[in-house]
Amino acid sequence: MSDAANRDTDHFSRWAGLFVDAYERQTSLAYCGLTPAAVELLQAVDGGGVPAFVSPAMVAVAQENGITVSDDWTPNQVIEALRSKSNAAAEE
Repeated sequence: MSDAANRDTDHFSRWAGLFVDAYERQTSLAYCGLTPAAVELLQAVDGGGVPAFVSPAMVAVAQENGITVSDDWTPNQVIEALRSKSNAAAEE
């Protein structure tokens, strides 16, 4: 590999590292106070929409985060409860 290619690779590696660090800081601040599964759920929702129904897995994620889900809750209500918990933790 040429010196120029090595410099480009090193430059890209440093840039990518800074990008990943910034993303992780933003993510940890945006979803503080939640379990990793809840963070993954909120990231998925932010990236592509709310699930069509409340699945047993979604209920389990909510329960792991101290949220009791009623039988009549919609997916939006579960997501909002997780976001509210995260927002409350961020304000502390």
